[in-house]
Amino acid sequence: QSLRRRISRRLGFQKEPSKLEDWQVWYGTHHRSFLDRLVFSQESRIREYIQEKFLDELKMRTDIVMLTKLVRVEMTLRLIESGWRLTPEIQES
Repeated sequence: QSLRRRISRRLGFQKEPSKLEDWQVWYGTHHRSFLDRLVFSQESRIREYIQEKFLDELKMRTDIVMLTKLVRVEMTLRLIESGWRLTPEIQES
């Protein structure tokens, strides 16, 4: 721990995690199935870069820190693939 962090904790200035950053709650309750489909499905883009065995082990042990990194990478890969569009283009007939 850094000296700054120890002093901040001692003085009671601990940073509360944002509710949006509370991955334990998000994965444990609200959006587990969505996150599982995003990272662990056969359609995930991250599978091109990470061994399937590692993903299977990660899913079994629920490593939240690694999961958050993979979710961010997966979302970035999908954005790059779509040309950074947040919504799919609608094809006119």
